[in-house]
Amino acid sequence: MRLEEAKYVGSVCETWLEEVNQGRKCTLVVLGAGQVGLLKVKKPWIFDYVYAHFDRSAATIINTDLEMYEGIDLAVDLGKPESLTLLRQKLDGPCVVLLCNVLEHVPEGIREQVFNCAEALARDSLGLLICTVPFDYPYHPDPLDTMYRPSCSDLLNLSSSG
Repeated sequence: MRLEEAKYVGSVCETWLEEVNQGRKCTLVVLGAGQVGLLKVKKPWIFDYVYAHFDRSAATIINTDLEMYEGIDLAVDLGKPESLTLLRQKLDGPCVVLLCNVLEHVPEGIREQVFNCAEALARDSLGLLICTVPFDYPYHPDPLDTMYRPSCSDLLNLSSSG
């Protein structure tokens, strides 16, 4: 996540926490969080501008990824239907679901499933889904890059709710 993106995502999260959630228990679910320990060093602005709002509100934070990297709380394969059930069990109130710069790493055959899992998690908890994707980012295999660089309408087409 680039600095400008972290600032914007953080401002959306701050607004949601203050105006919608209003101090109630909530959960931040970061899908595809990656190597959290390494990110804290390489991209500290993600924690300064996004995570900090949830830390201050004493929210539950759940970092997920396909692999159990340092800082990951739950390893889940979002392409599998049971992942949604597992994630729902971990929620503490409404949740903000971050699906940021993940979809380009998801194989085309399960991309819609992954997006719909994130969407259902946010919708069913009366929360918020924040999905960002690269538009002008170079190839970066981490572990793979499908070169998926969607437009806004491409993302809307992934949505089960249109």
